[in-house]
Amino acid sequence: MNKIFLIFLFLFLIGIIYLFGFDKALSSNIENINYNLSKKYSEIHQVISQISQRHISQKNRITKLQNDNSVYQKQIIQLTKDLKYYKNRAVFINLDTPDKNSTQIAKVIAVQNIYTSSRFWISLNEKITGISGLISNNFAAGIVKIEQDKPIIYLNHDEKANYGVRIGDSQILGIAHGHKNTKNIIIKFIPTYSKVKVGDEVETNGLDDIFYAGLKVGRVLEVMKNNQNYNEAIVKPYASHSVQKYYYVY
Repeated sequence: MNKIFLIFLFLFLIGIIYLFGFDKALSSNIENINYNLSKKYSEIHQVISQISQRHISQKNRITKLQNDNSVYQKQIIQLTKDLKYYKNRAVFINLDTPDKNSTQIAKVIAVQNIYTSSRFWISLNEKITGISGLISNNFAAGIVKIEQDKPIIYLNHDEKANYGVRIGDSQILGIAHGHKNTKNIIIKFIPTYSKVKVGDEVETNGLDDIFYAGLKVGRVLEVMKNNQNYNEAIVKPYASHSVQKYYYVY
């Protein structure tokens, strides 16, 4: 009996030792698996977090670009409107001329009568007194007067478009008049001793306060002897003889 008990006890102890060793190995394996899973989870979580951050950053950048684009589109629309506005008013003066702040924009309203193509009623923001100069594309284009309490323009080729000029490098003085039945200008009261020649450039002289001095008028086409004291010169004006929608008034 004692012998059987000892054998049973021996086998029991061997079983306990075996189970203890197996449990320890199993526990070690479970710990390794848990560690590896935790490590993989951490790595995957980090990758997902980075991807998420990049996505959020890209989304914010796209939103900002969309907002910026909307602002730029509005600015482009406004600039386009402004450009169209100033293109429709394609009349400019030299920026380096004196008293440039004394100019105002004139809008042509209607022809004075159907028998002339050189006189037009205009509208002005500020009233004028006396005679003023008419400017188109940096060139002298005629004069402005008040008739019937309304401003009216006389283009260069009108006989009443008279203003002081100077001719050539010698700055010979004369007075511009519209040349009847032509689109040219005739310069009168040129002293006979003056050496005016074809091709000379004509500018305003500013002595009559209609224009400032130095505004370009045109070039001499022909010089004619009028009488013993004065010559005359035919000038092709730089400003268009066709009426424009807008002018500057000096």
